[in-house]
Amino acid sequence: MTGQTLQDDDEAWSNDLIASWYEQHNLIDDVNELGYEVDLYATDISDAISSLPGRVQNVHSVKPNVDPAGAVASLVKCSLYRDAPGS
Repeated sequence: MTGQTLQDDDEAWSNDLIASWYEQHNLIDDVNELGYEVDLYATDISDAISSLPGRVQNVHSVKPNVDPAGAVASLVKCSLYRDAPGS
């Protein structure tokens, strides 16, 4: 997407470096300029996500909706069977 690749000498393979690549003009902008909409499906760009709204159509904030007490209760129930004897 960015046209950039990490090199062995890049400092700590920095997430800040990768995020800065997404902030710069890149393939996403070129495709938009040609009149196309861009939808992005990726699991590894969480550090760059703030630079994508307005440039990528399907990126938006998601408010977490977790019931902490319910989640812990489910985990406790699952843990009850972790040491169950085998047959």
